[in-house]
Amino acid sequence: MYKDKYLTVAKDVDEFLENFLKNLTQTENSRLFFPIKEMDILNEVKDLTLRGGKRLRPALIVGGYELFKENALSSQNIINACGAIELMQSYFLIHDDIMDEDDLRRGAKSVHKSLGDKTGSLKKGIDLGILAGDLSCALSNMLMSRVSDEENCSGAAFAKEIFFRMPIDVIGGQNMDMLNDDPYETVLRKTASYTTVAPLCIGGALAGATPDVIEILKAVGVNLGVAFQYRDDMASLFEDPKKTGKPFGSDLLNCKNTYIIRTALLTADDSQKSALKSVLGNHEASENMIHQALNAIVECGAKQECENVIDDLAKQSVTFLKDGAGNIFRSAGVDFLEWMILKLTKRSF
Repeated sequence: MYKDKYLTVAKDVDEFLENFLKNLTQTENSRLFFPIKEMDILNEVKDLTLRGGKRLRPALIVGGYELFKENALSSQNIINACGAIELMQSYFLIHDDIMDEDDLRRGAKSVHKSLGDKTGSLKKGIDLGILAGDLSCALSNMLMSRVSDEENCSGAAFAKEIFFRMPIDVIGGQNMDMLNDDPYETVLRKTASYTTVAPLCIGGALAGATPDVIEILKAVGVNLGVAFQYRDDMASLFEDPKKTGKPFGSDLLNCKNTYIIRTALLTADDSQKSALKSVLGNHEASENMIHQALNAIVECGAKQECENVIDDLAKQSVTFLKDGAGNIFRSAGVDFLEWMILKLTKRSF
């Protein structure tokens, strides 16, 4: 039942985004502005956005809304917000791949890599990739600006405030990530802010939830967002690159300051540390060296420790959801979000 609901959200959001992006140059013209031009960077934004995203964030927007009201997808406000957050995700991914020098995203060329190949210049690819990310951000804001009180939704302004503040948190988190600053705070800002916290709170706000109730959703989202990132970090290391869409061993090669890698460095013996340090930041490391580093992460217990922390965070997220329910939340909404929490923290969609 809940999987069907999630798949319906994904399908509706896919259809909305495809229609919006494919018709952009025809439908978004106005006498006040220049016509939107067909160009490679727009085509790259279309391709990335429509290429295999799981639509987890829209599902959480719907979940946040349906804690209070039924039939979220019948609301144009919800549809616009779901489309907006997916385009914001594309913006973050495009720029993240440039900074990490990753050539793959969602099983195909990253945007700057594709543009570099088309122009025959890595420099132009990066420059155009930055513009593509900026364009995706602008399109995201365009959609979110259409959220209004016309549907008797008194929380439209609150939802937009949450949305437009969200990138500031993400950019701050990316800044901390690049400087190897406080790792937990980095995860909160860079990932949890826009992956779980903002979607839940935007959905709740569009259903008319008051700020004090939104605080409950924030608590749910914080624990879920951290657990989600830790699971994503584990997947980046141990899952098939064809499934993750990321290069093999990229977190090790990019010397990412992730929870699982930090834990491994703290708990590994000398031999295991040597295997790890031989690949950290070493883009010339062989596949065999990467496999040895991964074995060290397992053998020192870091992988299991990360599993335990993810399980604890997921349980805390469910506890906040159920304890905060009282007579406020609809039981159907609670049940759907509990299912989402399990799926997000297990990556079992």
